[in-house]
Amino acid sequence: KDWQGIWFRPGSTGALQHVDFRYAGTGFIVPPHALPVSQAVRIDGSQLSILNSNFFDNGPLSLFIKDSTTTISGSGFARGDHAIQSENSQLAVSDSVFTNFTNTNGPLFIKDKWPVLNNITYNNNVLNMPYVQNATLDNQEVTIGESENYLINSLTVSPSSTLNILPGATINILVYGLAEIRGTLHAAGTAEKPITFLPYPASANWDHLRFESSASTLNFVRFERGNCFNGRSESLNGMILANNSNITISNSNLWDSEATSIQSNNSILKISNTNIGVAVKNQNTRGIKV
Repeated sequence: KDWQGIWFRPGSTGALQHVDFRYAGTGFIVPPHALPVSQAVRIDGSQLSILNSNFFDNGPLSLFIKDSTTTISGSGFARGDHAIQSENSQLAVSDSVFTNFTNTNGPLFIKDKWPVLNNITYNNNVLNMPYVQNATLDNQEVTIGESENYLINSLTVSPSSTLNILPGATINILVYGLAEIRGTLHAAGTAEKPITFLPYPASANWDHLRFESSASTLNFVRFERGNCFNGRSESLNGMILANNSNITISNSNLWDSEATSIQSNNSILKISNTNIGVAVKNQNTRGIKV
C-alpha cells in the first residue's frame, strides 16, 4: 500500500463527498497498542458523513469506526478483508455496494449496536451479508427489511425496544448464538415470503430465541436446527424459550430442534396452524414443554 490513511480523532467532525480512496492501508500505531493497524479511514469518537465516495483496493480494512456516529450513502467498497468494522457506534449505510471481500463473516463487521442498513448490494463476497456481534437494541425501534439477510451471534432487545422483521428476511445464527427478547418482537412473514431462522453453518445448531417478560408475535416464521442443548440446564432447553411472556405463534414451522422445540415457564402461548417436528428423533426430542 502507498499511504496510511486518514484518522478522525476524538471530538472531530468531517464530511467526505465524491472522494476516491485507493491504496491506503500502510500500518500505523494507535497508542497504547504496540502493533500497527491497517485502516484506510479510522473514525474514533467522531462524527463523519460519507457521500458518493469509493474505497477500492485499500488494505485489509477500509473503515474502522469506534464510539462514533457515521452515515454512508451512495458509496462503493471493493476488495480487501473487511469493508467496515464498527464498534459501539451509530452506523447508517444506504444505497451502497460491497464487492469482493474475503472475510468468512462478510464485508461488514458490526459490534454492540444494531446498524441501519438500506438498499445494500453485495457482490461476490465470501459471505454476502453483514455480521452483527453482541448487539443490543436500547430504547429503539428497529426494522429488518424485506428479504434482508443477517448473520448474528447474539442479539438483545431491551424492555424499551421493538424489533420488527419483514417478510422474506433470513436470520442466520452462529453455533450457540441466540436472540433474547426483553422488549417486543413482531416477526410478520407471509405464506409466499416466510421469515427464517437458520444455523450458520448449515450443519450446526444455533441456541434459542428467548422471551423474557415479552409480548411478541410470530407469523409465518420458519425455525430450523435450534436448541444446541448439549447437556445444559433443563431451564435452557428450547428452540423457543418463553419466561413470563405472552407469545402468539401462527402459520409457522419449528423443525429439527436438537431437543425441546418450545419451553414455556409462567407464560401464555397462543399457537395455531403451526408444525413442530424433526426429521430424525433422538432421546431428547420433545415438542412443547410447559
